[in-house]
Amino acid sequence: MKLGCKLINGDGDLWCRVLRGKYKLDGVSNNLEAKSYDSKLWKAIVSTYPTLMEASIWNVGNGNSIHAWDDNWISRGKNISENLISIPLSLRDAKVSDIVGYNGDWDWELLVWLPNDFKL
Repeated sequence: MKLGCKLINGDGDLWCRVLRGKYKLDGVSNNLEAKSYDSKLWKAIVSTYPTLMEASIWNVGNGNSIHAWDDNWISRGKNISENLISIPLSLRDAKVSDIVGYNGDWDWELLVWLPNDFKL
C-alpha cells in the first residue's frame, strides 16, 4: 500500500514514472486492472488499491489540479459527472479552484444549477 500511495500521489521516483507511463496511470483512478502478464509489482499495487482508497482522504489544497466534476473529491466513490447532472458547457472543464470566490467560499452564482443535495 505504501508503494501504491507513492505511485498515485505523483512521487517523482523513476520507478513511479515508469509504472505511470507503462500502465497509463494519470492521478487517482476508480478501476485499476492487472492482467496476467503484468509485473508482480503492478499486480500487488492493484490488489491493495481498494484498501488504500478506503484509508485515503482528499487534500484539495488550492484546487488547481482537481477536476470539479470528474474527480471523487466530494466523498469516496462519488463525483458529480456520474450522477446524470447536466453540467453547463462553460463549466465542463472547471477545477475546484474555478468554483470558489477570492475568499475561499463557494461561488454560489456559478453553482445555481447544482442540485441542493450536492450543495449541502
